[in-house]
Amino acid sequence: MASVLGHIEKNLSILANLPRVALNNIRDIPGARKAAVRVGRGPGSGRGKTCGHGHKGQGQRNPSKPRVGFEGGQTPFYLRIPMHGFRNKFRKEYETLDLGKLQLMIDQGRINPKKSIDMKTLHDSGAVSKKITHGVKLLAKNSHKFSSRVDIEVSRATPQAISAIEQKGGKIVCAHYNKLGLRYLLKPERFDDRLPPRRARPKPKQMAYYTDPYTRGYLANEDKVRLLREKNQKN
Repeated sequence: MASVLGHIEKNLSILANLPRVALNNIRDIPGARKAAVRVGRGPGSGRGKTCGHGHKGQGQRNPSKPRVGFEGGQTPFYLRIPMHGFRNKFRKEYETLDLGKLQLMIDQGRINPKKSIDMKTLHDSGAVSKKITHGVKLLAKNSHKFSSRVDIEVSRATPQAISAIEQKGGKIVCAHYNKLGLRYLLKPERFDDRLPPRRARPKPKQMAYYTDPYTRGYLANEDKVRLLREKNQKN
């Protein structure tokens, strides 16, 4: 311990004797700045006439190196290899929210569990990204930390997340919103000077999800949804 204190006292004494840092004594470390080589100023410098680039050819041009992937004119590698796979232009990219983060937002007071929670609530509280493109998907990650009773509406939810919410006495609904509907939901002030848009129906491929009581779709049979919810609450 004494050796440590002695080391600290030694450093403090050195700092006390050093001048204070001011604008008139700030300097670069020696060697930090290097003067640029002036080319084309005579043969005595070693960089005169051709400036070190030699005579003619590709190396004489500026920039002397070709672009990345250039193979001298022949068909490059990335064009010789056939394409593999594709990118679905109809894909839906949902912002994800797990139950652990939802409980954290409730504990911090950023979300009131006594009020109905929709995607605008999640957007305004910062629980999800500010840019919601197609909706929010609820995940069951860290479900052991979730202990609140909530009434929440999202675009998608995993079966484990649905069970975790309903076992706490809560309620969850999966609802469809198109881009215009999401814009009206998240930023209704932009529609003050015009009529609100009509609720869009899901596309045929999405209709099966939103009419299924097991996914708690908003178009599903209410009696079947109520029976499934009561079954989860008993478990």
